[in-house]
Amino acid sequence: TPHPIHLLPHIRCAEAMSFAAGSVEWVPDEQVNECPLCDRRFSTTTRRHHCRACGRVICGNCSGNQVFLPSHGKEQRVCDPCYDVLRHDKAAPLNESLGKNRQLEASLKADLKDKLRQAEWFRGFLLKVSSAASVPAEAAETGSAEVQAADSSAVGDAALASQVAASKRCWKDKVRELAERTAETDKLRCECEALDRDCEEKAKAGAELLKVLRGMDSDLKARPKVESERDQLSRRNQS
Repeated sequence: TPHPIHLLPHIRCAEAMSFAAGSVEWVPDEQVNECPLCDRRFSTTTRRHHCRACGRVICGNCSGNQVFLPSHGKEQRVCDPCYDVLRHDKAAPLNESLGKNRQLEASLKADLKDKLRQAEWFRGFLLKVSSAASVPAEAAETGSAEVQAADSSAVGDAALASQVAASKRCWKDKVRELAERTAETDKLRCECEALDRDCEEKAKAGAELLKVLRGMDSDLKARPKVESERDQLSRRNQS
């Protein structure tokens, strides 16, 4: 037996804009033997294709268009009726922008995590450098005072002073680099927060649009009944 939603193509496509923002259940291949749009029977030469917006099974001739679907993050194959609906959808640019913002947000968050890992590594490195610089050299402590010469003592002091100076320079460089990376991390965090706020606003706008679409769909379903009642009243008035 045909899929129940397959029997209502006009409702299926009317809901395409709301489905485009999320996942949609595909009609199983085995339940459809012919294209619901052109009535062409499926065979080895006429293959089945699924509309990514409404999930119906259609032929290739009736699904030659592609539109951007936020649920997939890129353009996807859709049937001709869904293409006509989504092409005139005022929310399409909003959904496309929202999808790109989510990709950018994910990229920024990944980069932020990487920067934080680098900052932690630098902190550990600086602690090691600090510990090495704070440990005094213990050269020639085991020898007797008579054996140590004044020249060797002077050479040891000069080597220690050079090592301390080099450690201080390394420390300053690492502190400066850490400060730069911390500032960059703070900037990325602010950008992520701004993107989160933007996504929330666009999600609210999408929810409002979905509410309007559901109202339109409800009106569309009730239209045959209203027209039937109107015709009955008209016939009564004429009689």
